[in-house]
Amino acid sequence: GIAPSCGAATTIIIGQTSNNLSITYQLRNNTNDENVGNSVSGITGSAINLNTGSLTTASVFNVLVTNAITGCKSELTNLASVAISGVAAPATNTLTSGIAPSCGAATTIIIGQTSNNLSITYQLLNTTTNTYIGTPVSATGTTLELATDEILEQASYKAVRTSGGCPALTSAEVLIECELSPLPVKLVSFKASLQKDEVLVSWVTASEIDNDYFEVEKSLDGKNFEAIGKIAGKGTDFGRNSYSFTDNRPAAGINYYRLRQVDLDGKFTLSHIAAVQLNSNLKELVTVFPNPVTDRFTLTAENFAAGNYSLELYDVYGHLIISQTLKIGSGPATDEVKVSGLPGGMYMLRISGNNQHIIQQIVKN
Repeated sequence: GIAPSCGAATTIIIGQTSNNLSITYQLRNNTNDENVGNSVSGITGSAINLNTGSLTTASVFNVLVTNAITGCKSELTNLASVAISGVAAPATNTLTSGIAPSCGAATTIIIGQTSNNLSITYQLLNTTTNTYIGTPVSATGTTLELATDEILEQASYKAVRTSGGCPALTSAEVLIECELSPLPVKLVSFKASLQKDEVLVSWVTASEIDNDYFEVEKSLDGKNFEAIGKIAGKGTDFGRNSYSFTDNRPAAGINYYRLRQVDLDGKFTLSHIAAVQLNSNLKELVTVFPNPVTDRFTLTAENFAAGNYSLELYDVYGHLIISQTLKIGSGPATDEVKVSGLPGGMYMLRISGNNQHIIQQIVKN
């Protein structure tokens, strides 16, 4: 049938079928011979359409023919290869921008009508700079409020809804223009990194005006944050200052962090969100170095079952850019991917196979 978009289904057409009702046709995944859907009986001797179900990657199918009376089984010699064409249909979530920030600061965007399926994630995309903001956040069944990056003049945003490994951009897009006013604190960087079993949260300021203190806030769902640490600010200081805080009790899974900067008058500014994955029980792990990347990067896959996996690189619009096979044996596997010819921006790396789907963001300088 027609090549489906990511997450959609198509049909496999079998011609010249038997008109013997005891003959059945079963569509199977050629990689593992698992049945796809229910078997169909030959009825009129005409063609039969078999549904592939939802597809997120290119797939190959075979058909098993069974005679219910004799018990004889045979596999049709022809295989059917199905490619994925295009991206998933646009997401219909509404987007509402928060209060216009001062230039150089961030604000928030409210994503409406989110699914109550926790496997579905949402993430902001700055369409002006073509960069993802923060990390994917699981759906809640209600609205999600996600922080933008720093806005220097104006920026447009969409949300990326990912379901079953298929990313889809929202049709809705918001334009945010910042307001010119002096920032009490100029934040140069804010990041979180795993240090053994602890998380180091660090940030750097270029200048501070009437800065009272910083609060380090933490969340396990990317939405509800609570303070876990407080660091005194420098008051008024036009020099460069570095700060850090250690979370010595991170939870298994994804830990989200943000910074609340509080002025002497009680006004505050929130930073963007940084996230750290703490693996437990030998969870499948994919690391990429270097990231951001200029010419090529090395991928390391650990704790995967042995086998062949699909390694695919997509741009932010869901277009497949690179596709190759990753072979994993009994230990960690490494592979090198060249990206020197790609334009700068954000990309999505997907490792799939053996019922696993791992997604990693890549930044190309």
